[in-house]
Amino acid sequence: MSGLSDQLVQTLLSSLTKCEVLVKLVLKDIPLSKDSNGSKLAKCIQNLYKLENLQLINCNLSARSLLLIAKELEYNIILQNLSLARNVLRKHASNREVVNSLIAMISNNKSLTHLDLSDMFLGDTFITQIVTESVAGSKSLAAFHFSGNNVSEKAKNEIFKIFKAPPRRDTANNLIFDKVNDTSFGSLQQVSRFDD
Repeated sequence: MSGLSDQLVQTLLSSLTKCEVLVKLVLKDIPLSKDSNGSKLAKCIQNLYKLENLQLINCNLSARSLLLIAKELEYNIILQNLSLARNVLRKHASNREVVNSLIAMISNNKSLTHLDLSDMFLGDTFITQIVTESVAGSKSLAAFHFSGNNVSEKAKNEIFKIFKAPPRRDTANNLIFDKVNDTSFGSLQQVSRFDD
């Protein structure tokens, strides 16, 4: 985690509220674990009406923060790239509302081409729910990454049936499932990654 003090994080979040025309926001290893920080970040996102690329990687976001951010992103119709990688949510039943909000955001967004939910430790139930209720039906999504979510062989096989394509291995030996989407933008590949 970054060595940023809470005061510097507050200054950063305060500065972001003044950047309404920001197109890309990448926060990596920034300690946003307090719910108040997540709430401020969600309010910033609400004002970023041109935001196309949001990467909140390993920011230790709480479930409440992830929920607020997902709810704000439901209304962003131009977001193309979202990474929430390494913000551990876990497969606890109380996190169902967060997952449902992520599903609504993915389903409502017709511009989202890249989604990274890797290393969130979501488990079989949540990953399968996200895939069946939003990812599989997306016409815009080109890449979906969710390695590091402790997905069982049974769930991998269930998702394999959804994607209807034989898996292949990438250079890191992850299983990759491809699905071609026919859209008005041409053919896009939807990629799902698993750790063995």
